Amino acid sequence: MYDSQACGLAPTSASESTRNTDGAEIKLSRPVEDKNPVVIGRLGRNPDLPTVTFYGHYDVQPAMEREWNTDPFEVAAIDGYFYGRGTSDNKGPILAFVYAVKEMLKEGRGANGLLPVNVAFVFEGEEENGSAGFREAVQANLHWFEGTQLIIISNTLWVGEEVPCLTYGMRGMIAAAVEVKGPARDLHSGNEGGVFNEPLADLMKVLASLVDSSNRILVPGFQALVRPNTLEPALERLAASSEFSLDGYRAALGIPCLVKAQSTSELLRARWCEPALSVVDVRVGDDEEGAGDPFYRFGPTRFSVIPRSAVGNVSVRFVPDQDAEQLIAALRAHVDTAFSALGSSNTAAVRVKSVGDWWEADPESKLFKMAERALTAEWGRQPLFVREGGTMPVASALEKMLGAPALLVPFGQSSDACHLANERLQRINLIRGKNVIKNLLCMLENA
Repeated sequence: MYDSQACGLAPTSASESTRNTDGAEIKLSRPVEDKNPVVIGRLGRNPDLPTVTFYGHYDVQPAMEREWNTDPFEVAAIDGYFYGRGTSDNKGPILAFVYAVKEMLKEGRGANGLLPVNVAFVFEGEEENGSAGFREAVQANLHWFEGTQLIIISNTLWVGEEVPCLTYGMRGMIAAAVEVKGPARDLHSGNEGGVFNEPLADLMKVLASLVDSSNRILVPGFQALVRPNTLEPALERLAASSEFSLDGYRAALGIPCLVKAQSTSELLRARWCEPALSVVDVRVGDDEEGAGDPFYRFGPTRFSVIPRSAVGNVSVRFVPDQDAEQLIAALRAHVDTAFSALGSSNTAAVRVKSVGDWWEADPESKLFKMAERALTAEWGRQPLFVREGGTMPVASALEKMLGAPALLVPFGQSSDACHLANERLQRINLIRGKNVIKNLLCMLENA
């Protein structure tokens, strides 16, 4: 449950703003009435100084307490780690930013004892649920982010446990539903089974046509604009390092074999540089009073009901240079073709639920080199430059809205268990992350 007072925020409505004891202006924006508000803030408006905007999210994934070793909503400090839901994703990194700025104010790092840069921040409360209202909140309050020259995001993870990382690319995502509809009501498998085209059987055949046994996507056009089968120098260095390996990856996931990767380089490319299509869920009938109802799914009639409809949820991950609209059109065309080949009397359609764009930066840029120095100073070793196979639409969205580049600086280890039971963040990473932010802000002043 969201509590503005517990977060140290004084505004009592989405239209009010206030100033806290450190002089920061703070505002709550709630473009969508029944959603958590977006917290917007600013510290400093000196036109002669660059502005840095920090993004984070304060909402978290649900937690099943019976799966945790500690109370997921009470922070527990154990053996150098903080355990609790949101410690790594994403409240820990938010605290690193808050304390970095607070310490810099106390230390008087900039001219006249002020900050060396103007600082803006935006913390949303719906990141785990599609970011409803986030873009509208930023667009309606662009003056809070005037002069932004850099966006800092810490919402990704390292590839291993020991070596810090900088993320310079992420795949995009299309969440789509393939739905097959049949008769007006559920039918009895004893009375009607075998005499008509069953929606679930049709759906299985269509879904099976999307990829082959090696997970190669069979949808025509899905390989368009995918870059040649090579790895960038940064990923080649990662493949040659001891921080990430094929055997270690298999062991961590409990997977006996991989279908597309015979080397670490091939694995990195498959995870980060190639599109992927996964069927993540299949549902039947309506949620109530149909085959989808728990009574039918788990009750005595579960082997007797033929559902009148079936839906397969599909996750499409696409890579830089690919266009989401072209891929959606290709998916629809393929589903139409595959379904027509069945000669079924049912109907099939593709519904797009959400689209998140890919994001990419230049790891050789001045900003990334600056971040590399800041991380090296704290950890005593050069960071690895990595991509991620996941999607964070906010990175490209903020870049477009604020007209500034984003820098993704993860503080969490690969074992942090984000979204899973016993999520954690290493204490030393929190402290070093705070120091990295302080160093970055000072470097930007002199950039």
